[in-house]
Amino acid sequence: MKSLRRSWSENWEDLRPITEKAMSGETVYHEDFPLETTRHGQAETAYFTFCYSPIRDENASA
Repeated sequence: MKSLRRSWSENWEDLRPITEKAMSGETVYHEDFPLETTRHGQAETAYFTFCYSPIRDENASA
């Protein structure tokens, strides 16, 4: 499985803060988050919804 950083390499700097919050145990939700991407050889703005929430263990630790 590829890491999130590798999967979203072209947008990593935009996604890093969202990922860091999620990895620290915070629930994160962004709707219609604009990202510049390349599809079929053309640059375009695409809109994504990101929703991350921690999975806690029996001690409520993320």
